[in-house]
Amino acid sequence: MKFKGTLASFILTIPLLLHYLGFDGPAMFLALIAEFPLAIPLERMFAGIFGRGNYAIVAATEFISLLAFFIIALWSFYRIARNRIKKGQKINFGRHLVFLIASFFVIHPLFFTAWAFLNAQHAGDGQFIFGVFTTYPTVQFVFYF
Repeated sequence: MKFKGTLASFILTIPLLLHYLGFDGPAMFLALIAEFPLAIPLERMFAGIFGRGNYAIVAATEFISLLAFFIIALWSFYRIARNRIKKGQKINFGRHLVFLIASFFVIHPLFFTAWAFLNAQHAGDGQFIFGVFTTYPTVQFVFYF
């Protein structure tokens, strides 16, 4: 198969297409799932450090941490890909797919955390988690490209 990377990106973009067609269930599910492995533990840790009442600082420190994770992951993948290309080898599809999936779990929470920081005054509302509907289409579009 010639365009495996494009196929993998397209498969991860299917929820965005469903969201635009009005099927918000898969988009909401994936957006919430993206928060669990990294973002929620970071948020809990920083809420314990700074206190739950100071959500702007919690969101800002969580954003900086997620950004650092993303830069480290991107740099690592770039170095591996560059070394393989220099040696005349192809980029491994499995590693590329793992990178895309890992990026999914960092990029989505990164955008949501930025949105949360800007809207921290509404953080006490139980409906705050539905902000993923605001950020998910933009993030998925950025993620695809």
